[in-house]
Amino acid sequence: MNRRTRKATPRYRIYLFAGAGGLLLCMGILSAGAWMASLVDLPRWGMEGILLAALGSGAYTAALLAGRRRRRHGLRNGLLLGAVLSICMLSICAVCTGQLPHLHALVRTALAAVCGGAGGVQGVNQKQPGVPDG
Repeated sequence: MNRRTRKATPRYRIYLFAGAGGLLLCMGILSAGAWMASLVDLPRWGMEGILLAALGSGAYTAALLAGRRRRRHGLRNGLLLGAVLSICMLSICAVCTGQLPHLHALVRTALAAVCGGAGGVQGVNQKQPGVPDG
């Protein structure tokens, strides 16, 4: 079965898979950071750094996965996936803590969107295994 005759995967499945992968990576990094914070008394800036690293890497991974599967519109899809991932994280945080997010949430959303855009462009431009050049 070649590329023309195989059935295309629906777009929503690609984005759900990519978003779930990015969210799982983000939650894993945050869990490791929480475990590290329970062992050592980390200052607030240390926890903020772990949060930004988790959010950026989760958005990058989600957009990379979507870009590799979709193979087009990497920047647009990456920006959207990064922003959606950040909004999901902010809503989870708001529900768990009962407080509304501050102005820093806008900066975090912008950072996630930029990391997602970079991941989307990287995913679209990566070589596919088994496909010859040219």
